[in-house]
Amino acid sequence: MPTKRAPRALAQRVKPFLLRRTKSEVATELPAKTEIVETIVLEGAQRDVYDSIRLSMSRKVRKAIEERGLAKSHIVVLEALLRMRQACCDPALLKTQ
Repeated sequence: MPTKRAPRALAQRVKPFLLRRTKSEVATELPAKTEIVETIVLEGAQRDVYDSIRLSMSRKVRKAIEERGLAKSHIVVLEALLRMRQACCDPALLKTQ
């Protein structure tokens, strides 16, 4: 059975073989990242779906933070953001049971 030190020891062993380079070091000819922000207004059923997800995920995130703390709740936070983004893009992206 592996110990808690095993992952740390493995990371130290492979560290010299891993390359960490930035985009500017590898592909200097690429242009800088461009972002376009577009504001939309959700209406009708899509707005209702978004609000219900926002409220339920808010409860879920608050409960997770209360029980485990913020540092150990990042997956729950990311899930909430994903679900809200899916509702904004197209509610059909949401998996319903």
